[in-house]
Amino acid sequence: MQPWEMALEKFLAEWEKKDYFVGALLCGSHAVGTANSLSDVDLHIILSDQVDWRERGNKTVNGIQIEYFVNPKHKIREYLKEQYAWNSYITVRMFATGKVVRDPVGEMVKLQAWAKHEVNRKFKKMTKSRIELEKYHLWYILDNLKDLHYHNSLGFIFLYHNALDKAFHVYAEYLQMEIHSEAKLYKYLSSDRYRHKYKMPAFPDKKFTELFISALKGQNFPHIKKLLDHVIMKMGGLKVENWKLRTKVD
Repeated sequence: MQPWEMALEKFLAEWEKKDYFVGALLCGSHAVGTANSLSDVDLHIILSDQVDWRERGNKTVNGIQIEYFVNPKHKIREYLKEQYAWNSYITVRMFATGKVVRDPVGEMVKLQAWAKHEVNRKFKKMTKSRIELEKYHLWYILDNLKDLHYHNSLGFIFLYHNALDKAFHVYAEYLQMEIHSEAKLYKYLSSDRYRHKYKMPAFPDKKFTELFISALKGQNFPHIKKLLDHVIMKMGGLKVENWKLRTKVD
C-alpha cells in the first residue's frame, strides 16, 4: 500500500464511525492515474440526507494532504443544476471518473452511474442577442488591446490574458461545450492523455485550439488578434460600423 493510500485509510476510519456516513469516492489525479509528487488526495464523502450541513477542508495525514468535500447525498444532484448553468461539470465529472472506495449500502455506485449519464448532457444554446453582445465585447477588448499595444502599456499583458480567458469562455459556451477552469485549460486543449483520463471530448474547433495555444505562447498583438477575429467570425461575424443591439428592458 502506498503512503497516500495509508493516509486515506486513516482519514476514512474516523468518518466510517459516524452513523450518517453513506460512502466515499476518490477523485482527481489519484483516481485516474495522473498523480505526481505534488498531487494531493481528492475525496468526496457522502452523508445521509438527514444531515443539514456540508464541509470542505484540507487535512494532512502522515504528511499527505487530503482535500475533502463532504455533502449530504441530495446536494450532489443540486450541484449539477448549479454548475450546468455555468457550462461546468466539475462535480459530476469527479463522480463519473472517480473510484468508489467505500460503499456500505450501495449508494455510491448509484451516484456514479447517474454521473456517467449526466456528464454527456448538452449545454443550452446561446440566445441570438447574447451572441451579438459577446461578439461586440470581443471586438471591444481587441480595440483596447490595440491601443495598449500602441502605447507600450503594461496594461497590455493584463488585458491580453483576460482576453484569452474571455475568448475560451464565450466560444465554448457558443459551441455548447464545457468551460474548464483556468488551471486545467491548457492541459485540456493540449493533452490527448488528459482528456482520455477524464473522459472529455476534444474541443471541436481545431483551428481555435491552435490559435489559442499560439497566443498563449506568443503573448503579442498579432496572436491575440488572430484568435479573437477567428472567434468573432465563427460566431457569425461582426460589422462594427453602425452596430446596434436592441433588447427588452427587464
